[in-house]
Amino acid sequence: MSITSYTDLKKREISNYAVLAGIVFGLVYWTVLNQLPGLGYSVLGGITGFTIFFLLALLGNIGFGDVKLVAAMGFLLSWPLVLTAIFHVVISGFFLALIWVGISGNLLRTFKNLWILVYTWLRPGKKRVSLDKLETSSLPYGLAIAAGTWWTLAAQKWPQFDLMQWFLH
Repeated sequence: MSITSYTDLKKREISNYAVLAGIVFGLVYWTVLNQLPGLGYSVLGGITGFTIFFLLALLGNIGFGDVKLVAAMGFLLSWPLVLTAIFHVVISGFFLALIWVGISGNLLRTFKNLWILVYTWLRPGKKRVSLDKLETSSLPYGLAIAAGTWWTLAAQKWPQFDLMQWFLH
């Protein structure tokens, strides 16, 4: 995850080799740990991560490199932990986006875009503006995926940091 965060930040790409290594490691690890059920849970985790982020990519919200990375995350974390990780990835992505627009100097433009979106979508009978028509800067979401993954792993050791459990209770 850390390697892909670096390449996503520097080159805006997710390495296929890193993704493949994550998938293979997850499959082997869970199969050795729990034999056939472990393999099944690893595959289910990978399919879950892939499916959720593939749908987001089809909507144009994220890139397909992020889809591959979340699939690898799912194979590594297995079912059902992948659901907690996706929750943490989304929260990490929110905070990363706030930091990113501040660092990149796009905070005012972001608030202006948000105002345009809200204003045009709330006025009945008026033409709506879509996000792809506004000037934006891309976010290296691999950072959020890595942060959410590490957050989930840390929450296994320190359950008080598992926001998914807070949300469910």
